[in-house]
Amino acid sequence: MQKRFLLQMHGWMATTLILMVVSPAAHAKVTYLALGDSYTSGVGVRPHEAFPEVLVRHWSALGCRVNLHNKARGGRTARGVFHQQLKEIAEIKPDLVSLGVGTNDIRLGVSVEEYLYWVGAILDELVSQGVPAHRIWVFPQPAWHLAPVALRIGSPEVLMQQRNLFNKSLRKLVLSRGMRYLEMGKMMQKQASIGDLSPDLFHPSPRAYAAWAKWVVTNLEDPCLLAGKVPDGFP
Repeated sequence: MQKRFLLQMHGWMATTLILMVVSPAAHAKVTYLALGDSYTSGVGVRPHEAFPEVLVRHWSALGCRVNLHNKARGGRTARGVFHQQLKEIAEIKPDLVSLGVGTNDIRLGVSVEEYLYWVGAILDELVSQGVPAHRIWVFPQPAWHLAPVALRIGSPEVLMQQRNLFNKSLRKLVLSRGMRYLEMGKMMQKQASIGDLSPDLFHPSPRAYAAWAKWVVTNLEDPCLLAGKVPDGFP
C-alpha cells in the first residue's frame, strides 16, 4: 500500500513538473479577425504570403494557436469595411482584431472627416461586440504614393500630403480610444522608397509583408500570453 502510494505521488509530481515546463501559450487559442483593404487581403502576392497568414505562422511557431478570419478585400474604403466585413463578428467572436484601411478613401476622394467617421464606427462596433480596446490593432497606410502605379491616381507630392494627413488623424483617433496604433510608418516608407513591391508595382512584396509580421511579433505581446491581460500603458 505504501509502495503504491509512493508510485502515485511520483507520477503526480512528474505530471505537475511537465505542466509547469510547458508554456501557457502552447495550450491557448486566439481568434484573430483581419479587416481592411488589399494590403491585408494579400493582393499582389500568393495567399500564404498575405500579411495575416505570415503573422499567424510566426505565432504558431511560438506555440500560440491562432484561428484566422481574414475578411479584408481589395478596393474597400472605411465605409465598405463597416458595411461588408463586420456582419459575422457575433459568430466569429474575435479575441484580436487588426484594421488597415484608407488608401481607397484617398483614391476615391473621400474627405478625412468622412474617413474618420467610418473608422470610428468600425471601432465602436468592435468594442460593442466585446473586443477589448487594447486588442484592436490599427495599421497606418503604407507609402503607396511612391509606387509607380500611383502616378495614375495623382502626383506623388499631393498623395503623400493626403496620406500623411490621414495617418496622423487616424493615429490620434485610435490612441484616444485606448487602442493600438502600430508605428510602422518609417519601415513602410523605406520599403516603398527602395521599390520593395509585388509584380503589380503597387502592393508590397512577400518580403515586405514578412517584415510587417516580424515587426508585430517583435514589438507587440504574444496574443496568447496577453489573453485576459491589459498591457502596460493602457486603461
